[in-house]
Amino acid sequence: SVERRLHQAWRPGRIHRRSIRRPSRSHIYGIEIRIVLKNNVLIPVLICLGILVRQNCGAQKVELGILSSPKHVGITSVFNSKSGTSSILRLYADMYGVLDGEYSSPGYIADYHALFPISSKTLDSGACLDFRAGPGAMAGCAYDRNAGRGIVAGLSAILSVDFKFNVPVVISLGFSGTLGCHVVVNNDFGGTLRVYKNGVYDAWKPELSIRYRF
Repeated sequence: SVERRLHQAWRPGRIHRRSIRRPSRSHIYGIEIRIVLKNNVLIPVLICLGILVRQNCGAQKVELGILSSPKHVGITSVFNSKSGTSSILRLYADMYGVLDGEYSSPGYIADYHALFPISSKTLDSGACLDFRAGPGAMAGCAYDRNAGRGIVAGLSAILSVDFKFNVPVVISLGFSGTLGCHVVVNNDFGGTLRVYKNGVYDAWKPELSIRYRF
């Protein structure tokens, strides 16, 4: 009868297999990948940045300051060599979607560029204008258009003009763009790989930095 079948199926000590919902292997792998990315992706980036800073500690002049832009805010450091070339290291918070309330927390990105002099002009007041540009690379964790938070990395370039005065203060105005990829890890196994759109669409936004020259 129906009552006997129900009693046999749900009698004490017996677990019905269909009542247990086991997580799929792909879902477990997805969680493992997400944890690994959050904990370990930034470690190699910080190590590489530390090596670059150590190699440039012997530079003749060092500039440290703040970075401000409609797209990010952070800190910046410039190492000027005796040969006239420079290298710039920046650590900043990516503000995409934060100011308009779309996201509650920013992304975090680090980039490094080699700067080469283009031209220089001395004004009547004694101030100097230095035009510089150069290639570089960036990596971090940030949001992108029509995508959530993900790992971002790519090649970048920067163009800047530095205003140097008789006092040890440098005001720099520049632009930077990135050609890279953006990876969003899904709940299931794997992730979604896209072109990092903000790196191209936001290249026109100016970047202002104020640095103290040591």
